[in-house]
Amino acid sequence: PGNLDTVEHGRTVAVVSSSPVPTADMLTQADRSLPPREHVEASLSTLVGPERCFLVDSATIAERLLGSTLFANVFLLGVAFQVGALPLPADSIERAIVLNGIAVQKNLDAFRWGRAWIADRERVLEVVDRQPHHADVAGPSLVLPETIRRVARLSHVVEFRAKDLADYQNPSYAQRYVEVVELAVRAEDRALLESHEFSTSVARSLYKLMAYKDEYEVARLHLASLPEEARQRGVRVFWHLEPPILKSMGLDRKIEVGPWFRYVFMMLRAARSLRGTALDPFGRTNVRRTERRLAAEYETDIRRVTNVITAANHAVACDLARLPDVVRGYEEVKMRSLAEYGVRRRELLGELGLAGDGVTSAHS
Repeated sequence: PGNLDTVEHGRTVAVVSSSPVPTADMLTQADRSLPPREHVEASLSTLVGPERCFLVDSATIAERLLGSTLFANVFLLGVAFQVGALPLPADSIERAIVLNGIAVQKNLDAFRWGRAWIADRERVLEVVDRQPHHADVAGPSLVLPETIRRVARLSHVVEFRAKDLADYQNPSYAQRYVEVVELAVRAEDRALLESHEFSTSVARSLYKLMAYKDEYEVARLHLASLPEEARQRGVRVFWHLEPPILKSMGLDRKIEVGPWFRYVFMMLRAARSLRGTALDPFGRTNVRRTERRLAAEYETDIRRVTNVITAANHAVACDLARLPDVVRGYEEVKMRSLAEYGVRRRELLGELGLAGDGVTSAHS
């Protein structure tokens, strides 16, 4: 509402990403969800006028054309420039990108692709459709089955997550994820359901539980957040961390570590094969053991649900598939949210005619 108060019909130009991204409230409050896209589009179009409203799935396009959603905003900048909404010449904007010195060529390409989206949208979408995806994106040893690939919306959800899980752990871990999603799709097909809401929810929720943020993953994410180009330019990076092992020893504050800690991250990243094994030095805490069991429990629940899903209970199955949304936060916060998860899980399994014992019972 605060942003919309500044809108003036016939003067404001709305250049907006239609990519669904949760707000802070949605991340912390399970009952908050994204409004229907059609409602948002209609509201914006009414407020500024349809001829001054430009919506584009910038995150998807940036990921397909440039390999990362990080360039989505610069893509939108190109769209805004091409519709005449920026009182600057293109070479000034590109010069600023060069002077910024971060991922220069990628950002220049993003800006130019954004301009092209207005100048020749069909051409841009044609190039997007030709980019390698599905099996190529997921990795050479992981091929998405046709069952998933033929459902366009679902395949996009799965391909990114499968690739990330392969990097998170290994291709076998990602393959386990894909197999469960495929079971969900086949179950909906057997029930003659036109909607793939259940399988799409499974794809999102199972990924969330399998890619829990442990020490190895934190190291991977921090390494990925430092562009190689910036490192080569000598940019000094400091991290503020609160390691669980120090917190358990009574240190209830973050510590600052310097550029040298990058090598610790690299060692942790390389040691991810220890995750969940008897040699995992971080895996014995209650939180880590619960996270692993929670993912396994959810996978078992979904496999059981695929055997009983029908048109009549499809909505209940979807509620169960989305249930991991209530598991929020880290460490103690996450553990507290398991109580609500456990109660609701048993209720939904009961409605589906399935027993509901599991790891969450001890926390509810």
